[in-house]
Amino acid sequence: MLPLCHIFGFALQMIAAISVGATLVIMPRFEPELVLQNLQQHGVTKLYGLPVMYNALVNYPEIAAYSLDTLQLCFAGGDAVPPTLQQQFTKIFGVEILEGCGMTEVIPYSMNPQENKRLGSIGKATQGVMLRLVNEQGEDVPQGEVGEVLVKSEAMMLGYWNQPEATAAVLKDGWLYTGDLAWMDEDNYYWFVSRKKEIIVRGGSNISPLEVEAVLYQHSSIKEAAVIGLPDATWGEIVQAFVVLREEYSISKIELMEFMHQRIAAYKVPEKIAFLPELPKGLTGKIHRKTLRDWATA
Repeated sequence: MLPLCHIFGFALQMIAAISVGATLVIMPRFEPELVLQNLQQHGVTKLYGLPVMYNALVNYPEIAAYSLDTLQLCFAGGDAVPPTLQQQFTKIFGVEILEGCGMTEVIPYSMNPQENKRLGSIGKATQGVMLRLVNEQGEDVPQGEVGEVLVKSEAMMLGYWNQPEATAAVLKDGWLYTGDLAWMDEDNYYWFVSRKKEIIVRGGSNISPLEVEAVLYQHSSIKEAAVIGLPDATWGEIVQAFVVLREEYSISKIELMEFMHQRIAAYKVPEKIAFLPELPKGLTGKIHRKTLRDWATA
């Protein structure tokens, strides 16, 4: 259900399927009903997609009409999977969503193992990949501390086409600076925090949009959520949330803020909340945060 012009669909779906002689079911576009029909008709065993796609499947009103017991593995990338979505998906489909992290420049550098999966983790370094976590000075950070993910692999890009300066900015001494922030636990599982450029700095405190979104998803009325930072003269940045409500649900901004105050530090609760009929998404189906930022600043 991923576009094959993107590295996720091209490498993990098409090339992987062809390399082992698997059957690949290709659809013209992503539509929940079309996906469910194909899952049932072809007895699909493996499914790859973005979190927003899995969220759309979980929220499809006629999901109970389909037999989906052939699924063995579901993999998500491109964004974090909220724990609430993980639980809902497993309850409906009977399988867990395995998470990973990667980028076009290097394809997946980490994956959650099917055995000993850790909910919310992006897993361990994939085969043939070396990872490091470093601070702003390029020094390795201790276990448990957040740092930028550096990758070394034969699967890395050679560089950006006709952009030597951009290439030099991210490829240094054989390491790719991903711009992803994460920390590693005692068992070498990595935990994604945010994209470096998406961290919200409010009054000197760092706020991960994913942490705030995870709390929003805990409310039964929320179908989709996205959080960004907005420039502010007093705090430097403030937290802005965009939410899409489930059908037949209603909640006020004050009620939603009160709900969050009970579950997250006060300075992380969004100062602004906007209700939208749907969130803008790019070609791959990923939530387009830049569009949200443009709307908010305008």
